[in-house]
Amino acid sequence: MAATVMGRKRGVSIINSPDYHRRVTVKKQSFQKWKRTILVICIIVYLTYIASYYQSHHITISTDYDYHDIPPILGDESSTQQPNNILTIVGMSYRDNTTSDMAIIFLVEAACNYGIPSYILLSERDSELSLDKKITALAHHYGQSLDNIDDGYPECMKLINVSLSPSDEEIYKMTRQSYTNNKSLLIETKQQLINNPLDKNNRIARIKRSREYQRQQLYDILKSSHSANNKNVDWKRNSAVVVLDLDLLAYPSPSDLIETARKYIVTLSSSSYQAICANGLMTVFSKSKQRWVSRYYDTYSTILLPNAWLHRDRISSIKRETTLDNNEHDINEKLSSMDQMEAVQYFIEQGRVQDDSTTYHYKPVPVRSCFNGLTIYRTDVYLNSVECRYDSYNKADEVYASNHYNHACEHVVLHECLRRQMMKSSSNEEFSIAVLPNMKTLWHGI
Repeated sequence: MAATVMGRKRGVSIINSPDYHRRVTVKKQSFQKWKRTILVICIIVYLTYIASYYQSHHITISTDYDYHDIPPILGDESSTQQPNNILTIVGMSYRDNTTSDMAIIFLVEAACNYGIPSYILLSERDSELSLDKKITALAHHYGQSLDNIDDGYPECMKLINVSLSPSDEEIYKMTRQSYTNNKSLLIETKQQLINNPLDKNNRIARIKRSREYQRQQLYDILKSSHSANNKNVDWKRNSAVVVLDLDLLAYPSPSDLIETARKYIVTLSSSSYQAICANGLMTVFSKSKQRWVSRYYDTYSTILLPNAWLHRDRISSIKRETTLDNNEHDINEKLSSMDQMEAVQYFIEQGRVQDDSTTYHYKPVPVRSCFNGLTIYRTDVYLNSVECRYDSYNKADEVYASNHYNHACEHVVLHECLRRQMMKSSSNEEFSIAVLPNMKTLWHGI
């Protein structure tokens, strides 16, 4: 008993002794020191990983050219000066949740910071109307200052117009009505016709009909708006329409689009174009190179001059009729055989202009057709044509039909029609379209 008592007393005395507390304190401090050391190491490792990750994303196309070297279109991105708006944006999406957040940010910034209106067409709406909610939240963020942060909704959100498209059947009937005088498209065997805009079950045919419906709607909206204001009788010549996809990961800034339109679209200079396309890229990880690289994405819509279609999924049984001489034929064969990485380098090389030993800029690279998720059109060219439509039909376009879809891209159909129409006109103006290398869009990477 005494031993037990003595042991308990000794135990109590050890726990309560200053030496015991000193040792415990030292151990705690040591443990805390190790925790801080491990935390610092983890932070260093994490930052090193992030740095290497971004370095691996450094888009190296060749030893000579690098997309990170491409200067912005505008010299001063920090400028708060808002140029007078000359643009209208149109885009389509399947439903609310297929519209990317980056697209919504782009639309709200364009509306709230630059006064650019947009018209968005959805095939379906979800019950939450999530697109409207995101637009409202972002417009409140962009459009309200801290002085009036609780003063309701900003006016700029009214510039973004979201509407529900008619059903596929209704749009089909509209398209069919436009072809009542074209008996070749109203035959019972129409499903077998390549590029048939009346093909009910074909995805590309539905897209063609929807884009044309939106184009017609935009014409009515802008005509009504400008007729009411009656401020500029030549508004179609002095303005531009931005047609874009709404599922992209990155867009040019609205200020870049305004500057590009002023410099190349609505100008009367000899360097003007009727349309300027973005440079559409997708970023993928190359196993052979062990780094991230850029590829040219929209080969379906892109035809290089003189007539080199970049898309590989072609209908082999259709032979391209051409009046090209031997030299042009050889150029065509070489260009059309490029892969998507070579196409990226092609646009860099063709568009890069060296100013001096240290500076350079990029000029548009003329093509026969392009889209790349975003294209700026001169309004009169895009809206004036009655004959040229996204869902128009010309047998000559069969050479650009995809084997998978049995259709040519809707943008190719429109551009080929504009090219033929302007060649026949007396205006002495040819349809000119180009890719601007440093006006970039980004599709989903792999």
